[in-house]
Amino acid sequence: MNPDLPKSKFWKFALALTGVVFAGLILLVGLSEYQFRQDKEAVRRLAEGMAEWEKEEYARAMADTYGGTTPQETLRLYIEAVEKGDYELASKYLIESKRIEEARELKAVEDKGNIAEYLKIIETAQSEDNPESNSFRMKSVVEGGAMYIIDFSKYPNGIWKIIEI
Repeated sequence: MNPDLPKSKFWKFALALTGVVFAGLILLVGLSEYQFRQDKEAVRRLAEGMAEWEKEEYARAMADTYGGTTPQETLRLYIEAVEKGDYELASKYLIESKRIEEARELKAVEDKGNIAEYLKIIETAQSEDNPESNSFRMKSVVEGGAMYIIDFSKYPNGIWKIIEI
């Protein structure tokens, strides 16, 4: 029996083990790099999507001319539309995402015979903020202490929209 044979097998085994470990590390680093690139691409696509969404929102806001140049004017226009029973027009003084809900709620208030009471609450709203910023709030306090808040937002075209009543 050759005395060098066990040493030879040991070194072959050690070399093979080192190769497997090294290959595993390379595979691990490669997978990590691949995942990093995938994540980076996903973030880039998300950023592009958000930029496109912002551009579309800006274009919609610039095209939306329903409202006044002050929050008070927008509220007045809204009240006039509600008084005429034109709930579709009244809803156009709100931000786009609230319009369908607002028209539906106004119709429900009318069906209950409470439009006059609703208008009385809205008409007594007082300014709470300074309209120098791009947001504004008015509030109306009625008998019994109930408080109604009307929030406004200024669109980039200078038109004030109602966020929520």
